[in-house]
Amino acid sequence: MTSKIRFRGATSGFVELAAPDAAGSNTLILPTGNGTTGQYLQTDGAGALSWQTVTDTNTGAWTELTSSSVSGATTTITGIPSTAIHVRVIFEGITGNGDWGFRAGTSSGLASTGYMTFAGYWGLSSTGASNFTNEWRVEAPGTGPFGGQLNIIKRDGNNWEGWGYAFRDDGTSNGSIRQFFGHVGLGGALDRVGATALGASFSAGNIYAWYQEA
Repeated sequence: MTSKIRFRGATSGFVELAAPDAAGSNTLILPTGNGTTGQYLQTDGAGALSWQTVTDTNTGAWTELTSSSVSGATTTITGIPSTAIHVRVIFEGITGNGDWGFRAGTSSGLASTGYMTFAGYWGLSSTGASNFTNEWRVEAPGTGPFGGQLNIIKRDGNNWEGWGYAFRDDGTSNGSIRQFFGHVGLGGALDRVGATALGASFSAGNIYAWYQEA
């Protein structure tokens, strides 16, 4: 017969603990306190029980960073953790008066060297393509406005592969498209991304960023 222990309620009912039919020899040692809300009992494999907090195992989820309106020569979004493996930047309504692009960076700032990227554009009246060593370039955008996105994925160490596109997002008949892709090697852990105007400045637009951890 299975051994049971019953704890009866003050007015009715009971809580019952029962040993398995083939119980063997086993001891469970309860923790000394009550734990905190939401914790669970964990065994150490030797019978000692302890209160533990549930950890988030939802890997692959996206975390949004603070968005920013673009202005001046450079707009930077920080707060990317060293555990990030994928960063996505979405932009809209970016308006300027010259070429601009995106850079990745570390705690030392946005990197302006170490890139090997390619950019091209085509549309109703012209096409072109160029290589760059200082950023992912949105080439020959005119005044804009442009929308689109950049994705950068951690390849190994502090090396990141990126690609993206930009398009006129004001409904104009000038339907030219820009594409850019390539990679950058950073001198440390990536913790920021930014939009940079070259020899000019931004007058309008917004950028939004998310990161994904392993």
